[in-house]
Amino acid sequence: MTARILIIEDEALVAMELRFVLEDLGHEVVGTAADAPSARALAAETEVDLALVDIH
Repeated sequence: MTARILIIEDEALVAMELRFVLEDLGHEVVGTAADAPSARALAAETEVDLALVDIH
């Protein structure tokens, strides 16, 4: 099953690596966001099955 995934990560290199791994596994990364406001905007304009969120 292919998932539509939103990556929320403030470290650009980590977000890029996550994208590469997820796409290699056959998933669709619908976007990346570095902060909560950007993530909310992306989630509002596209269908998302899963959000990977960096919390700290």
